[in-house]
Amino acid sequence: MSHARRARWLICFALAAIVAGVSGCAKSVGALDAADERDPEMARATTLERANDFEGAIQSYQLALERNFELIKAHLKLGLLYDDYENDYLRAIYHYERYLELRPDSEKYADIEELVRLARVNYAASIPEQDSEAIRELTRVRQKASQMEQDLGAAKRRIAAIEVENAKLTTALGTARKKIVSDQGPVSVSGSSSAPVASVPANKAISYKVQRGDSLSRIATKMYDDSRRWKAIYDANRSALDSPESLKVGQILMIPISQSD
Repeated sequence: MSHARRARWLICFALAAIVAGVSGCAKSVGALDAADERDPEMARATTLERANDFEGAIQSYQLALERNFELIKAHLKLGLLYDDYENDYLRAIYHYERYLELRPDSEKYADIEELVRLARVNYAASIPEQDSEAIRELTRVRQKASQMEQDLGAAKRRIAAIEVENAKLTTALGTARKKIVSDQGPVSVSGSSSAPVASVPANKAISYKVQRGDSLSRIATKMYDDSRRWKAIYDANRSALDSPESLKVGQILMIPISQSD
């Protein structure tokens, strides 16, 4: 039997002897402990403890405290159970110290203080194992974060490459458009072979077939990347348009093209 276990049994025997020798003094600590044990829930917890149903005993002692916080001996009982059978040293220390706070005149005050000291030693001895698990978990979290950073870096590089390719395609499209205007004169953007109806010189414009849902500002966005240039298209096609809103699907417009477009 360990020193801690011997100390606990000495407390139990000593308290039993004190209860047996009490002469009716209402303020005796032993008498108070004995009165606590007569509570029905405390008695049930004691029966469960003697039957080695320690989990049931712990639940009953806790229930006894919840129903009557003045059952102070339940703290001592819980401290012993958490210490001996659960190895939950922090809870054991809490209940030991609560008992000492509430029963400072206990005849076994020094013995219970020794139990507190031993529980602290046992808890300290268990910390390396707990720390090892915490360190392993921290390592796993760090590895996951590192992998996420690598994935994010790869995604950023892919986005940058796509942006470079997009810029190249935009430049190539602009170059091709200028070449078409300068080499071939007006062409139909929609592929239509219909003749232009506007009066703009053919070598400075391209033809565009009006599509469903088009407006002058939308056509300006398509052709110039600038919706505000719709009036240039309107001015170039006044002979075919009664107003900016008089577009018709299938209608052929001339789109003025300058050297800067």
